[in-house]
Amino acid sequence: MAKHALKRRGRIMIIAAGLVVVALVAVGGWLVLRDPADQEAARSTTATVATTTLEQTISTSGTVAAAESAEESFEVSGTVTEVLVEAGDSVSAGDELAVVDDTVLAAELTAAEASYEAAQEAVDEADTDATEAAATTQLAQAESAVTDAETALDNATLTADIDGIVTEVGYEVGDVVGTGTGQTSGSTDTSTEQAAAGGTGTGTSTSTSTSTESTAESAAISLVSDGTFVVDATVSADEVDQVTDGMQVELTATDLTEPVFGTVSEVAVLPEVDDAGSAGFPVTIEITGQRDDLYAGVSVDVSIMVSQRTDVLAVSTAAIQTGEDDATYVDLVTAIDEDGAVTATERVPVEIGEVSGMSTEIVSGLADGDVVEVPGITLPTGSGQQGGAGGMPGGGQGMPGGGQGMPGGGQGMPGGSGQMPGGGAVPNMDGGQ
Repeated sequence: MAKHALKRRGRIMIIAAGLVVVALVAVGGWLVLRDPADQEAARSTTATVATTTLEQTISTSGTVAAAESAEESFEVSGTVTEVLVEAGDSVSAGDELAVVDDTVLAAELTAAEASYEAAQEAVDEADTDATEAAATTQLAQAESAVTDAETALDNATLTADIDGIVTEVGYEVGDVVGTGTGQTSGSTDTSTEQAAAGGTGTGTSTSTSTSTESTAESAAISLVSDGTFVVDATVSADEVDQVTDGMQVELTATDLTEPVFGTVSEVAVLPEVDDAGSAGFPVTIEITGQRDDLYAGVSVDVSIMVSQRTDVLAVSTAAIQTGEDDATYVDLVTAIDEDGAVTATERVPVEIGEVSGMSTEIVSGLADGDVVEVPGITLPTGSGQQGGAGGMPGGGQGMPGGGQGMPGGGQGMPGGSGQMPGGGAVPNMDGGQ
């Protein structure tokens, strides 16, 4: 049995090898003997020399951010009595956001005003230059204390500094806010009035202070501008010298249906080093106008226009060719037939300049309106397929005969759908398994 199995296996291998040779010969014959008409002539096109606008750009990427943001927090101590906004609310600059109890602050203002009046009386009653000078100094101090107390009372109501959207509210009614030390105002030294009265008068002294331990020192109400955005981008050290404020920028992103435009508003003087150790210079781009199709955090592709030249003579870059001596030239079209096909060309040396996108500047050698040939390539007819589903005649995937790679229809071998002739995975040579 073992000998029979070995014989069968040997015969199978010989047959398989023979079939491979036959297939290779068939394919080689097809490649050699196929009709030359199956090859398309090299297809060339033409391009016209014309004046255009050439732009040089620097490409990078960036992240969209709100144009303005603010963290509004109380500058005075007190207990929060009202929170007037919640996340998602729209506010305008000056709108009230929250309020703290102002009882103590109002009392401090009253005391400061009383001290000011007393200081003013001392100045009015001074009878010597020395007493008047001292009283005047105290009056100035009392006036400053009144101003501070008025500001503190105003700050008991927290207001928005910008137009925007409330993104976070860190206060709740009952929170105690502040830095731990309250306002101190309204102080008149007794010696001032004593000096003004000749040394024995009765003075008035008022001093009020509050000290409240804060439980919400870091709390705030966060605002971001609505509809106005900037882009935070980075340019490399060898490109940053080309970028200046005011340059036009085009922004694109997968979520945008059309480009968005902006201008460079700031270029950092010092670089930042990323995690990979590369230095880059931050660039801030102000997006033009109001946008309802952008969101903070979105990534965008950035194209900064660093130069723009108008009325530049240029042609398709694909028409520029290089000779053995590295000299550049074009094939100037000198004749075409009635079908528009190029029938004659003349090699013309050209001096090229700036390359921008698909266009190249022509410094000399051509004139506006000249037509040049753009070289083509040779391709098989039928986009690489003839006779079937594959790239070879007969219907197979790449080989004649219909099969996947070999003639005959099978998966690699002729004869059937199997890997070997006859349709099965392994042919039954002796009638057994």
